[in-house]
Amino acid sequence: MPRPASDQIGDLAAAIDDLYLAMRRSRAVIGQASQTAVSIAQLALLEPLSDDNAMTVGSLAEAAGIAGPTATRMLKQLERTGVVQRCRNVADERQVLVRLTPQGISSVSSARAELRRQQVDALSKFSAPERDTLTGLLIRLTAMINDQVQYSGTVDTSARGLAEPVSLSPQYGATAYARLKAAGVS
Repeated sequence: MPRPASDQIGDLAAAIDDLYLAMRRSRAVIGQASQTAVSIAQLALLEPLSDDNAMTVGSLAEAAGIAGPTATRMLKQLERTGVVQRCRNVADERQVLVRLTPQGISSVSSARAELRRQQVDALSKFSAPERDTLTGLLIRLTAMINDQVQYSGTVDTSARGLAEPVSLSPQYGATAYARLKAAGVS
């Protein structure tokens, strides 16, 4: 006799919660174990700059799905360590842009390679059909979650003790999918 849908959904939700917590713990360990100057959280913020782009702090925060003040704090630390530099926008002197330094390009590349190495090590334990199935399901789940939270363009983070809502990029799901395709994962 099949289990009730409510039990299945409850078990799936609990498994997703467990996965989320395991990934957070794993990312902390990866960041600590890595010999790079960039943590995994910082890598997510800096990723849009890796194609020699210069962006405003607000644009970077939105792309990373974090609050502006959080991005500012992270970028100040990265600027002190020589990973990023700030410069005025020549087209609009009121704007300050952030770009990677040569050291930053190297650090981002090293952090990305270390993360990918550890992902390959973990994900290679699945069979090829399991990886294909998992990829498809995760892309669908990401799109469903993004559809639910994009109704206002922000996520209310006050319940988590954060002072301001976090803007979400409508392209986040598409960006994640494009990265998977580019990496040959999907």
